[in-house]
Amino acid sequence: MNNNIPRFTSPSYGSTSTTRIDANASVFFANMLTMYDPKIFETIKTPLTAFDIFKVKQIAPHDKIYTYNMYEGFGKSKYASAKNGKNNDMPYVSVNGQQFSSKIDDVYCAVAFSRADMAASQATQFDVITALQRQAWRSNYEAMNRTCFFGNKEVGLGGLLNNPFVKGANAESPVANNWSLSTTTAQMIYDDLLNSYNTILDSTRGNLMPNIALCSPATYNILSKKIFNTFNGLTLKEQFEGDNSITLKSCPELRQVFTGGKDGFVLLNNDSDYIEHIVSELFTILLPEAKGLEFESLCVSRHGGLVIRQPMSICIRRMV
Repeated sequence: MNNNIPRFTSPSYGSTSTTRIDANASVFFANMLTMYDPKIFETIKTPLTAFDIFKVKQIAPHDKIYTYNMYEGFGKSKYASAKNGKNNDMPYVSVNGQQFSSKIDDVYCAVAFSRADMAASQATQFDVITALQRQAWRSNYEAMNRTCFFGNKEVGLGGLLNNPFVKGANAESPVANNWSLSTTTAQMIYDDLLNSYNTILDSTRGNLMPNIALCSPATYNILSKKIFNTFNGLTLKEQFEGDNSITLKSCPELRQVFTGGKDGFVLLNNDSDYIEHIVSELFTILLPEAKGLEFESLCVSRHGGLVIRQPMSICIRRMV
């Protein structure tokens, strides 16, 4: 197996320890006084926001390229009576099309376990192999989740923040006001949000409206805590959501990722006609390969990144 493949192994895998503990050793008595909790606890991990926000488009596992077409129609009709029925200049309509493609690439890691692990799982009622497989699943999903936000230049996959067609007024730029200052009012922050919202309306001639705003946790905290209307107690988040039919969501992936390590937010419309998460194979564990007394199993996903069909429906803003 390729030595560069990330591998997840159990603590006993490859162990050659021969340490001996006498019955009267202090370690033995310390263990006697230890209470072991049978519940398994895991460290805190970042949510896989991309799988929640962006609709997954599942394509065939054998596909290497995902291709789609964009069409734009032209033509303007006339009223016949303008020339008293003498019409020989009927306008013709036309359609122009353009084809776009996105590659599909493998995401992989491996799990390794021994015969001793299988025996230990039966004896302790803790399935070591399943735990390793769950970590492999998590590792693949984290890689795909990151690509959805930041793309992957090495393999040429696109993401939310690296799309070259999100440009002009819609590209990353600072908000007008410093939200962290005590002198910055709720109305000033609301105006920054509204300006970003209107940028999308202007860019799409009012045809596309954002329906979600992905906020870094610090930005979301300001919006969800700062009171906008002192009469009814509505926060900035509640006021902006109600006025514009939009959802504000905390997105840990956006923490300090904007230019200069700043926080910020992204307004977009996550309708599947505008933006989609392309996946050819979500997660497959291949059959284990025996290597002596150990086994290794490759864990594979196939991913196409994020396809953005309407880049002007996105607006990116960072804090000052």
